[in-house]
Amino acid sequence: MTTMKCPRCHTELTRGTFAAVRVFRCDECSGTALSQHNVLPVLEHLTLSVYGDVSPDIPLPATQDNSPPLSCPDCLANMERHGYMGSKQLLMDSCPDCAMIWLDKDELGAMASMYVRFDKNMRTMRMSYMPTDIVGVHMMSQRIASAFLMGFILG
Repeated sequence: MTTMKCPRCHTELTRGTFAAVRVFRCDECSGTALSQHNVLPVLEHLTLSVYGDVSPDIPLPATQDNSPPLSCPDCLANMERHGYMGSKQLLMDSCPDCAMIWLDKDELGAMASMYVRFDKNMRTMRMSYMPTDIVGVHMMSQRIASAFLMGFILG
């Protein structure tokens, strides 16, 4: 495997693991590179440690990144900038060719905070729309689950 360089400061990235996922970190600017399909396991692991400390009501400041497009640390293709969770709160760089993601310093922590806020807000919304006939809803969901299971086994 060839060594990867930081797309920001061009320092050689240090290879390591976090939550059993291979990640690459820049010791100079604290950026992190990881494969797109590994983002969810990393976020799930991070959220366990910050879940109780994140308020669903405090807005996160928007990040400003007016720098030119970065080159992918893995394949050197031009990376594209996307808003995490469809917002402009946090912009992350991703490679359209090899699905590598580059996260600048503190962006991974901000993603974990947004992930927790979203989960807490969804839980609040679900609780505020609880049906009055909870027994009837439970029985219906059991019937749906049973029908799915029977169809899955027999199909």
